[in-house]
Amino acid sequence: MCNNHSYFEILKSSFLIGGGQFFRMLVGIISTKFAAIFIGPSGVGLLGAFQSVTGLVLQISSIGINRSGVRDISASVGSGNEDSVAITVAIMRRMCLLTGLFGALVIISFAVPISVLTFGDATSANEIMLLSVMIAATAVAQGQVAVIQGLRRISELVQLQIFGSVAGALVSIALYAYMGRSGIVPAMLASSLINLIASWWYSKTVFNYYKSLSWKEVFTGAKDLVGLGLAFMIGGLATALVAYATRAAIIRNLGLDELGVYQASYGISGYVFTFVLGAMGTDFYPRLAGVAQNPSVMTRLVNEQIEIGLLLATPVLVATISYGPQIVDILYSSDFFRSVLLLRWFALGCFLKVISWPLGFVMLAKGEKFILLWSEIVFNLMHFILIIFAIKVQGLVGIAQVFVFMYILHAVGMFCVARRLITFVFSSSAIWLISYQVFIVVFVFIVSLFFSHFWVNVIGGVVFLMILLNSIFQLRRRLATNSF
Repeated sequence: MCNNHSYFEILKSSFLIGGGQFFRMLVGIISTKFAAIFIGPSGVGLLGAFQSVTGLVLQISSIGINRSGVRDISASVGSGNEDSVAITVAIMRRMCLLTGLFGALVIISFAVPISVLTFGDATSANEIMLLSVMIAATAVAQGQVAVIQGLRRISELVQLQIFGSVAGALVSIALYAYMGRSGIVPAMLASSLINLIASWWYSKTVFNYYKSLSWKEVFTGAKDLVGLGLAFMIGGLATALVAYATRAAIIRNLGLDELGVYQASYGISGYVFTFVLGAMGTDFYPRLAGVAQNPSVMTRLVNEQIEIGLLLATPVLVATISYGPQIVDILYSSDFFRSVLLLRWFALGCFLKVISWPLGFVMLAKGEKFILLWSEIVFNLMHFILIIFAIKVQGLVGIAQVFVFMYILHAVGMFCVARRLITFVFSSSAIWLISYQVFIVVFVFIVSLFFSHFWVNVIGGVVFLMILLNSIFQLRRRLATNSF
């Protein structure tokens, strides 16, 4: 495959997945706006706390099977053996059902201590118990999504995501309007059930070859699936624990309203990051795993992914830093204006993610369980310690500053790992692109700190247009030859 065709593949998947993410982002904006109106800052904070709890339980109970399943399904597809694909799919579906039921049992059993740890009392225990339905439904749905992703049926995956987001948003808005804060848990349950039904239908559509297996065969075949999955699970668990502990620390030290402010800024940066880099986890990971035995090809793919990621991300991040107040006002309300500074710090950290994430996929594609495990544990432990220190010294802003610092370390660490595994080196074009875009993003960020809103908008707007035009030119140049 020539370089230009590889750029084309990256762009194709980025625009397809990014387009779907953009539509979902618009739906999320509308849903978030209504949530801010109907349930207020404390309700948004409560929603974030419940999401952290369910995310944590899902990380524990799923044992990473959905993520390791993507790799195994992709490998089976590459072998050309349909029976092998069917066996892998059947094993993963059964295991996702079991892990979902296990997760539901866990959250029911520990609802009271979870409520005490999160909110300081047991008043939310009943609501947490109800979330057991969401845990089971989400675990099964994740397995169906992994089938679609492993088969690289990107179009169907995007359709599924759009349908789920639209239907979930409509139901959530209706429940928020009718029930207020009491509608938060019912909205979460309804959205998870909608996603379960939709994912099952799409999964059956793209792969309907059923292979009957005994439970003994399922458990025997799941050994390899669980091996890498455990590394994914522990790494994901560490991340989820930090997210949970951060929100719990904000509630205890600063209050539920401050959690709402944090949730707003972090959520907006998440929209930006997901929109720009959604294709990495969805399509880049299976592509990289397919050439895991060829270090030179992996090096080229990682460099190309970093280049395309920066060209797509930097204009969006510059706009986010420059027009933070307007974005917060549109997505939330004036009650969340304090989240603007946090949003700018988070945007700066997301820029660093664009560089570090492609490097991080090297160890995933190579199946390096122990490197993945220890890197995630060390990174998240450091992150948690610094957050606890920062929240006492500088409050919410300190948390955002730690986010930037940690992704500087993450980029350096992932480069060292990739260097060791595949003798990775940055290409000259990637070095040049990283250098000048770091300068641009830091410049706009500094302007946002020391100039008035008017001048931030003016200067940021000019820089945004310049970087946007340059990104378009650079993308066209990479696709200029007649190599398709």
